[in-house]
Amino acid sequence: MVLRIFFTTPRRLDIYINNNYIPPLNDHVDASGKHVLKKPTTPTEYRPTISDPTGANFFDRDNQMLHVTIKGNTPIDMYTAPVVVISFGIPPVTPNEFFNSAGLVTRLALFLGVDPSKVRIVDIVRVGSVSGRRKRSTQSSTVSVEVGDPPSTVQTTPAPVTIAPALPPGSTTTTPQPGTTTPSPGAAAIQLLQEFTAKIVNALQTGSLGSQLNTTILSLNVVDPLPPPVTTWTNTANQTTTEPTTNTYSPPDKIQVKQEANAVHTQTPFPIQPKIEAVDAAGNTLSQVGHPTDPWLVTVSVKNKPADVILGGVRSVPFVAGVATFSGLSLNKPGTYELIFQVTYPTTANRFTTTGRAFSIIEKPIPVVPPPDNNKTTLIAIIVGSVVGVLVIIIVGIMVWKGLCSSTSKSAKISCEVGDAGKAPPKYTEKMNLNEYVTGPSTTAKTYEDDSVNHPHSTQDIEKSTQTDHRSHTPDSMPPPY
Repeated sequence: MVLRIFFTTPRRLDIYINNNYIPPLNDHVDASGKHVLKKPTTPTEYRPTISDPTGANFFDRDNQMLHVTIKGNTPIDMYTAPVVVISFGIPPVTPNEFFNSAGLVTRLALFLGVDPSKVRIVDIVRVGSVSGRRKRSTQSSTVSVEVGDPPSTVQTTPAPVTIAPALPPGSTTTTPQPGTTTPSPGAAAIQLLQEFTAKIVNALQTGSLGSQLNTTILSLNVVDPLPPPVTTWTNTANQTTTEPTTNTYSPPDKIQVKQEANAVHTQTPFPIQPKIEAVDAAGNTLSQVGHPTDPWLVTVSVKNKPADVILGGVRSVPFVAGVATFSGLSLNKPGTYELIFQVTYPTTANRFTTTGRAFSIIEKPIPVVPPPDNNKTTLIAIIVGSVVGVLVIIIVGIMVWKGLCSSTSKSAKISCEVGDAGKAPPKYTEKMNLNEYVTGPSTTAKTYEDDSVNHPHSTQDIEKSTQTDHRSHTPDSMPPPY
C-alpha cells in the first residue's frame, strides 16, 4: 500500500527502517557530495508506487503531502527533523549558480558560520516553471533552503512515530509495539536554529543580507522549527498540536508615528500613549519587524531635554505585529515637548528614527475637597427648629394657664375646674354679698358652676338673683342698685 500524509507546513521528514535512513526518491548527490532534492517535472514523478520497496518515500512540497510505500510487517519510523526552511525571492537564477564556490548556499553557510552540509536546496521555482497546478510568470525565482543537521545514515535512537502495517487475516505474528519517541534535539539546538533565523531576518531588514549573499533579495519567507516533540504516546494523544507558522519579512523603509502622544498634567501618565510603526516603501505597515524571538526595540527620549526634566514610564518597547506601543509615559515639569523615537536594537538599525508632534503639559492641580451639602443641612435645621419652637410655645402656654388659674386678687378669686368627659363646658356665674352695701365692700367670689343658666346680664336675671339673695339674707338688707 501507499500511504499519503498531509502536513500544514513544509518540513523535513526522514524515514528509517531498522534504524537505516531511506532517502527520498528525488534525493540527488551532486559531484561535490551535497544532497539536492530534485524538482519533479510532472505531478506524479518521484511518487512511490506499490511496486517500490517498503519505505520508498517522497515529500510533495507543492501539496505538502508525504507519500510512503508500506509492505510486509517491518515497521517504518518517521522522524520530523528540526530545521528552518527559508525561501528567498531573488532574480532568476540557474541551479548551477547555487553550488559553485561563489554560490548562494556557500555564502549563506559562511554568513551563518555553519558547515555547508547544514544548508541544502529543497525547492527552486524559476520563471515559467510549474508550481502545483499554477504557472508562475513573475520575473523572479524562489529558492527554498533548509538549515539544519543533514539526515543521519543510521538512526541510533528510536524514532518518534512508527508506521506499522496491518497483519494479514489469520496471521499469528505479534504486531510490533510502537517505538518510544526520539529524545528532543534539546533547547540548545532549537535556540541555535532560532538564532540563525533572527540573524537572517535582521540582515534582510537592515539591508545587509543582499551584500552578504551577493544577490538582490526581493522577499523572505521563514518556517520556524517545530518545538521539541513529546516523549510518550499518551502525551502525543493528549497534546494540543502547535504548527509552525510561515512569516513573511520585508525590509522597512522608515518608522513613523502611528499614534501621537497626548499629555495634560505633570506627574500623570499621558492619557494617549504613543505608537510607532514600521512601513515599507509603499507605506504599508510591516507585519514583522525582527524575528518573534528577537524583535526590534524602539526607545523614546525628549528632544532638547532640560536637565531637571524626567521622562517616566517604559521607554523601550518591542515591535509586536509591526507596531511598538508605549505605556506609562509621563513628565514631571510643565512645558512644550517633542518626543524622539529611535530603533536601538539591533544596533545596525539605529538609523531608523522619527520625531513626534509637539505637545504642551501643565502643572498638576492640587486636589480640592468639595464643601458639604449646605442645602441639606439648612433644611434639617429648619425642620428641627420648627418642631422645637412649637414645643416651646405649647409648654409656655400651659405654664401661663396654670398660673392664671391659681392666682388670687382682692376683688375676685378664680378657680379652674375641668368638667367630666361628655358634659357641657362650665359657665361663669357671680355671687355677690348684699351686705357690702351696708357694711362696706366685700370680696366677690367668682366661680364656674356647671348649670345651664346664662350670665346675669338681662334685667330678669338680676331680679332673679335679687330674690334669691333676699331669701338668704336679713329682711332689712337692701338689693344692690343696678
